[in-house]
Amino acid sequence: QTLQYEETLAVLIGGNQINNYKGDVLLMLDQYNDVLTVAELQEILGVGRNLVYALLQSGTISAFRVGQKKWRIPKAAVLSYLAQYSL
Repeated sequence: QTLQYEETLAVLIGGNQINNYKGDVLLMLDQYNDVLTVAELQEILGVGRNLVYALLQSGTISAFRVGQKKWRIPKAAVLSYLAQYSL
């Protein structure tokens, strides 16, 4: 599982930068399941619920709905978002 995240990060942010970035992100995300809830995403990003919903509804972070109301966010989508906007 960790190898998959490392490969994703390597592609997204380049091999030279990955060593500085991957450790903190992988340690933080390692405690979560592969599919996250809105509350977990809030915790990871350190933002409020309204901003999380805006990110999901705009497609900035890829996610899917379970039923009509519950959002689920793949951990890989969070890695992609962090790699794109955190550097």
